[in-house]
Amino acid sequence: MDLGLKGKFALVTGGSLGIGHAAALALAAEGCRVAIAARGKEALEQAAAKIGRAAQAEVLAVQADCTKPEEVRRMVGKVHERFGRIDVLVNSIGSAKSGNFLQLTEEHWRESLELKLFGIVRCCREVVPHMQRHRWGRIVNVIGHRGRQPETQAMPAGVANAGLINFTKALADEDVRDGILVNGVSPCPM
Repeated sequence: MDLGLKGKFALVTGGSLGIGHAAALALAAEGCRVAIAARGKEALEQAAAKIGRAAQAEVLAVQADCTKPEEVRRMVGKVHERFGRIDVLVNSIGSAKSGNFLQLTEEHWRESLELKLFGIVRCCREVVPHMQRHRWGRIVNVIGHRGRQPETQAMPAGVANAGLINFTKALADEDVRDGILVNGVSPCPM
């Protein structure tokens, strides 16, 4: 399939596993130069090598923790330094604690929102100015179905996902005039 992305530069957060890994592989197969980011160095390097072999492409691996603003800035700076631009951002970061409401601590809630919601907000905040300069960009936020389908054992995920639905729509409305398309996808288990 030709998505018109050949020669574009992509950053995929959460690119070492799951949906992020699959997105990075698909973008590399489409002819994008791809950078993947994740917290775990070993899994990140293995994923970069696997994607590189499968797509016969160079894949940049950048270790980063998106709960830390300075690491998000460093990650985006490193990718921009290497590629000269970022055309595509796929945010596939974050998981949230699950459990009974009264068993979830304040820290569980903070950790869940810090990574899933604020991590994606931070990544967009750092990448959007690069896209604005080129008047072109594509952002895909992998949100999750709990934003619209609450579950008693997954409240932090639902709250983060509902916030991301709102954020994604508002960012799309704001940045469309700059040639930046912003979409959210909400995968769910089968």
